[in-house]
Amino acid sequence: MDESEQKKSYRSFCESVRETVHQRMGADYEVTVHTVIKNNNVQLDSLIIRKEHTLVMPSIYLNGFYEEYTKGKEWEEIIGEILQFYEQNQLNCTGGFTFGYENLKEHIVYRLISYERNREMLEEAPHIRVGDLAITFHCMVLQGEECLGAVRVTNEHLEHWGVSGEEIYACAKVNTPKLLPPRIRTMDEVMDEILWERLRKNVEEHGSPETTQEYMRMIVRRQEEEPLPMYILSNSRGNYGAAAILELEYMDAFYEAGEEDFYILPSSVHEMILIPVSRAPEISRLQEMVRDINETQVPEQEFLSNQVLRYSDFCQMLSAKTAAWDEKIK
Repeated sequence: MDESEQKKSYRSFCESVRETVHQRMGADYEVTVHTVIKNNNVQLDSLIIRKEHTLVMPSIYLNGFYEEYTKGKEWEEIIGEILQFYEQNQLNCTGGFTFGYENLKEHIVYRLISYERNREMLEEAPHIRVGDLAITFHCMVLQGEECLGAVRVTNEHLEHWGVSGEEIYACAKVNTPKLLPPRIRTMDEVMDEILWERLRKNVEEHGSPETTQEYMRMIVRRQEEEPLPMYILSNSRGNYGAAAILELEYMDAFYEAGEEDFYILPSSVHEMILIPVSRAPEISRLQEMVRDINETQVPEQEFLSNQVLRYSDFCQMLSAKTAAWDEKIK
């Protein structure tokens, strides 16, 4: 199937899903498909199921469902999963909920994304450029302790709310460490967690003694090895955790505890890798490693940067870029 036929097949799939879901939900619901521009200009198609007077609806992205369909997944199973996802993630926002600034300002946080790959989007949104990165602002949609999604703050929002970018920045500086507290773990801790999780799944799903023994051997070997001088920086949710590098009070404490500078490796929008300078290879080797990982292991939507920086240099650059914003909110 050539590219033109693939696009036609995909569009037909999306329309069939929309029609089927609309039939199942009934006349009280409006079902539409919208193309959404995500991080790094990645385009996804979102199925929106909206009941009258509902203000917030979960986005159900159809791209992944189409891939599963082409691999042989049954149509009824796909429709069932879509409806189940909607039921589990719908948010009852009728009644007193509004999108007014006073109602939302305590939920505004910042993220760190690639500047170059989001130039067009950034023209329509308040942001702070820091080298090849950009700080953007988002409103978390919360239901209790659960985050159901985040809405990017745009210039249109600022105009509607009658607030400035500096005011949004001030909110994000207060809210982000509260709602998304930074977290640093050693690479060993992360790897052990992955291995234990794989071991648990193997026991639950397969019960294979040979595979279980192999995972156990891997865990034991890791415990016997000298810990790697590498740390994973993210936030408590593990989502867009690279922005934790902006929490300078927290990062300065890490800097002082190690008593030396460290390199920042942009692993993805979700995390950074930190390596003490005295234990690290040449920076050219680190740059090569980051580029290789970004090209082979990081999905396009999660790409952050290929640039490796020292923490001290990053702090100077960040301070220079945010000084004017900080001055206006004093």
